[in-house]
Amino acid sequence: MVITKRLLGDIEAQLGGALPGRIAVAPMGVDTTNFTRNFPYEPWTGEGPAKIFSCGRLNPSKGHKDLLAAVRLLTDSGIDARLVIAGEDELGGTGYRLELERLIAELDLAGRVSLLGAVSEGVIRTGLEDAHVFALASHAEPLGVAIMEAMSLSVPVVVTGAGGVPELVQDQHSGLLVRTNNPAHLAAALARVLNTPDLAGQLGTEGRRRVANRFDSTRGAGILAQLIRGV
Repeated sequence: MVITKRLLGDIEAQLGGALPGRIAVAPMGVDTTNFTRNFPYEPWTGEGPAKIFSCGRLNPSKGHKDLLAAVRLLTDSGIDARLVIAGEDELGGTGYRLELERLIAELDLAGRVSLLGAVSEGVIRTGLEDAHVFALASHAEPLGVAIMEAMSLSVPVVVTGAGGVPELVQDQHSGLLVRTNNPAHLAAALARVLNTPDLAGQLGTEGRRRVANRFDSTRGAGILAQLIRGV
């Protein structure tokens, strides 16, 4: 069982005839009954800070530097952007986090960017429900459970279309896909969502529908159960 069609294609190219006779695509999922909002999503109105939430380990592959650069661009354009990143580096905060902290200082983003470190699911839920938009600038993402969680909570997502993400996020419909290693493109997409409340609400609604219909955790469990019964 593999989590995306893209990954299945890669496996078939590498293993060919060595694959088992039965193999299925069963995406990772989230419990959409648990990841449901406690209050309706409200887009940014232009008043107060524009709240951006991101979630992912602090590692170069997650593209946090691109996201910080995008926040700088948003700020320079007149948007009062505030970014919260949940996640820690592999060394418990003594590794890549220090490099990001230096960049935050260099970009004069102190007070605009918060690095939460390793936090509980409850803290992530609260951060998502408080956010106007979710962003992830990964250079390669197999699928993206963090993205699913944001979508399940009806938060509009702006994410890079790297790896298997396009199988989750339908560009312009259930989220916006941007190019990797391109802070300007990321900033423009974030500004579009923030400055267009109707679009933000539509993306959030369709994102929730997409995850509930295709990426609920019970769906993957059902596919696995079918495979087991067939053995």
